[in-house]
Amino acid sequence: MPLVNTTIGINDSGPAIALGTMRVSGTFNGLMVLDRNEYAAVRLLRRAHSAGVRVFDTAPIYARGCAERDLALALGGLPDCRIWTKAGVDIRGPLPRLDYSLAGLVNSYAASLDRLSGLMPEALFVHNPPRNALHEIDFPRLQKECSRLTPHVRVGVSVLTEAHLADLLASSLPPGAPVMAELAALMAEPTITANVRHRFAPVVRSLFDGGNRIRAVAETQRSAVIAESVCALREELQPDALVIAPRTEGQLDQYLPLLNQW
Repeated sequence: MPLVNTTIGINDSGPAIALGTMRVSGTFNGLMVLDRNEYAAVRLLRRAHSAGVRVFDTAPIYARGCAERDLALALGGLPDCRIWTKAGVDIRGPLPRLDYSLAGLVNSYAASLDRLSGLMPEALFVHNPPRNALHEIDFPRLQKECSRLTPHVRVGVSVLTEAHLADLLASSLPPGAPVMAELAALMAEPTITANVRHRFAPVVRSLFDGGNRIRAVAETQRSAVIAESVCALREELQPDALVIAPRTEGQLDQYLPLLNQW
């Protein structure tokens, strides 16, 4: 059985469903934010909350800080909101740059707290570190430093490949820490995934290959396919949480049957 993290952990009805905000607030292409619509973003976030979503996953790089600001605007004052954010990309300069140093990660988290304007994250994920950086991160010290800013935050890591998952087992990441991983990476090496699931609190993202697999399904069938796929993943991987990524209210509607049954 996986170690249960009481911050991220599994509740009686199953893994938590988190709304990913990667493109909700616009798309950052490395130079500018495209398709920015604050009103639509706030409306989507509030509607998701009304539908029962309580966990929201964001990052400084998402719409270059706008995603975190939109979360604050949309969810400030609403009950039971759980926020996850990330660190590892410095967005302060003309161009974003990777920074996985201890100071860089802590400074990034402090800046996220400013943008979140009172929303207190329960989890901070080191955002997709390269394999060489992963081994150099002192996770216990990072946890200590971030806890000075918000006492209840739990530090974890997000990773992209099965090789990164294997590296985690030899890293300083403590048992029970949240690990966010691509579905494809988790499905690639069952033995590695079983070890990760036993040691950490797994969070599954990219359920539908960035939406490509859902777009290939007829609209009238999408809700059923989503519910069926997520339930199958829940049984097979036993994650602590699943990240869904509707980017519009119409796409959110396709997830409502799943949310209603959770």
